[in-house]
This record gives sequence, structure tokens and C-alpha cells, in this order.
Amino acid sequence: MTPEPAAGADRTLRRRKICNAIIALAAIHFVVFEVTIVVLGGDALTGRVEGGHYFLGNHGLMVETSRAAWHLSAIIGRSLVYGTFPLGVIAALLRPRKVGHQRPRFWWKGDGN
Repeated sequence: MTPEPAAGADRTLRRRKICNAIIALAAIHFVVFEVTIVVLGGDALTGRVEGGHYFLGNHGLMVETSRAAWHLSAIIGRSLVYGTFPLGVIAALLRPRKVGHQRPRFWWKGDGN
């Protein structure tokens, strides 16, 4: 018979799983953002709209595109920058560590004595 985990351990495991899911979602969203940049030739975050023409930015170069493609890029980019990326960072900071896992010690911090 195995002992049942304490309520605190169960809560920590659940919190770790939720944080892992948010981090994975942010990583997948970042990959989707990068793929759209490659496919469309730029992104709307660095692009602009001038006189009814839609441009995607790519390292200072502007690529004209359709309104739908520009809006798709804008939605994917802005939801990443203002949504899933900050949530992923917060989840990574709040993610509980496994028991026995310590932060790495660095040579400039000494041995802790």
C-alpha cells in the first residue's frame, strides 16, 4: 500500500502542471509567430498601414500584403507580446520546484558557508 500524498503536495503538483501547460502554450505560440513571420515575409508589429496599403516589417524592410494577412499577423503578434509571453514568464517564475531540486550555485556566490 502506498501512502497518499499530503494535500499540500497534491496542490503543488497541480500548480506545477498548470505552470507547465502555460509555459508550453507560450512556447507553441512563439513558434506559430515565427512561422507566420517566415511565411508572410514579416510581421505587423514592426509594419504599418499607409493610405489603405498594409505593410509587414522585416528588419527595416516593408513588404506589402493583404489586409487579412496583416490582421492575422497583428493578432498573433500582439496576443503573444501582451498575452501568452508575459503569462509564460510569470508561470516560469511561479512554477514550484521538485523536492530536492535546488537552484544552481555559481562560483561567484561562494559555497554557501
